Amino acid sequence: MDDAGALTHYASVTLASTLLIFLPLAAMADELEDIRELTHRCDTEPAACLEAGVRYHRGTEAPVDLRYASKLYSKGCEQGHLDSCAALGRALRMGDGLATDTSRAMDLYMKACKQGHAMSCRELGDMFVLGEGTVRDPTAAYLWYDTACTQLDGPACLHVGLHHELGYGTGVQDPAQAHHFYEIACKHNEPRGCTSLADLHLEGLGVEKDEVRGVELLDAACLAGDGAACRRIGERYSKGDGKPKSDAAAGKAFEEACRLGDPVGCRLNAEWLQQHQEPGVASTFTRGCELGDLKSCKKARKLAN
Repeated sequence: MDDAGALTHYASVTLASTLLIFLPLAAMADELEDIRELTHRCDTEPAACLEAGVRYHRGTEAPVDLRYASKLYSKGCEQGHLDSCAALGRALRMGDGLATDTSRAMDLYMKACKQGHAMSCRELGDMFVLGEGTVRDPTAAYLWYDTACTQLDGPACLHVGLHHELGYGTGVQDPAQAHHFYEIACKHNEPRGCTSLADLHLEGLGVEKDEVRGVELLDAACLAGDGAACRRIGERYSKGDGKPKSDAAAGKAFEEACRLGDPVGCRLNAEWLQQHQEPGVASTFTRGCELGDLKSCKKARKLAN
């Protein structure tokens, strides 16, 4: 993956997961307020617009209705609720219930960012990296990410670190600066920041080489939810590299990597299951394929024939 490709990948992953943070209690169904009452409160309480919109978007105690969800986001945004404006911007970018309108999305993000909404600043960075509604501009992307990072937005700090490590939009590669921003990202709920920090310690870039610390950071990233880190821990258990050699521990790590959505982790999990004659081989290869691993696709097709 080239430098631009790395930034594009992270921006795409961040966009795909944005909706998940709007309603942290959505899974607690027994505590959810009646959707009709929530929608009624939207007239005077803009935060209720966002919560109701996310429920219609995700189908949580409400039928999936992307158009109505976007209408609720718009209503909340009109009342000055910045999270609602960000959700509306996302809907406009993705075409969720509305015609895709990246220009309007960018306008919403800029207005919210100028009022101190870190997520909107970060979304602007993603748009300049991906070239959505504008030309690709790594320098502009860096500036928007940096604005969000000053407010301790973990994913934005990860991006700032990547820009420094790759010299993308900064003009010079600076692993020491990358280390600084990865550390901030890792401390502020961005597990991929911990993984990137681990890489610098493992390779001795911008910091003294320290494999023990690097493996500790991979463990932390895996526990925090980075599937790629779990897969790499599994590989270390498999080889006895920085971890005691353990086939069983490798299998558990690969399983967790797949559960967290790492495509190569799914392939390694399926291969482990196949080697140990365990059930679920075909479905695990299929999941790896659906997540984008071409080798998993090939193996899934072979098993199906």
